Amino acid sequence: MDPKVKELLDRIRETASTAGGVAYYGLDVAGKKAGEVWDVTKLRWKRTDLKADVYRLCREVGEIVYAAHANPDASTDKLDGLLAALDEKHETIADLTRQIEERRQARVCPNRDCAAAAAPGDAFCRRCGTPLRAEKEED
Repeated sequence: MDPKVKELLDRIRETASTAGGVAYYGLDVAGKKAGEVWDVTKLRWKRTDLKADVYRLCREVGEIVYAAHANPDASTDKLDGLLAALDEKHETIADLTRQIEERRQARVCPNRDCAAAAAPGDAFCRRCGTPLRAEKEED
């Protein structure tokens, strides 16, 4: 085989190998990002369902309060349970909101073979030890 043709084919093979590696890395990062987005979306759905429950509970509380207003002898026994359920739902909504915000602000290891999630205060990746890039300070 002609040496120039062989050299050309070697360069093509190297370029294709490099392109394949870059494509693999890009797909890997995209897949991980899609997983993160999906996790946040599931948390938002849960939060939306809880907000619908809160609306329903508030409506029930309002009906009991109005019934007590219209008829002082009306039973309000169910009111304490509804208010406790409302408190619990609001706490869960706040927790989900906090989880969503944490996931949105999460950093990722720059090592393309790792790409593990890093906590906001981490200086090094917890999985592979790669130094994490310092976030740019605003002037």
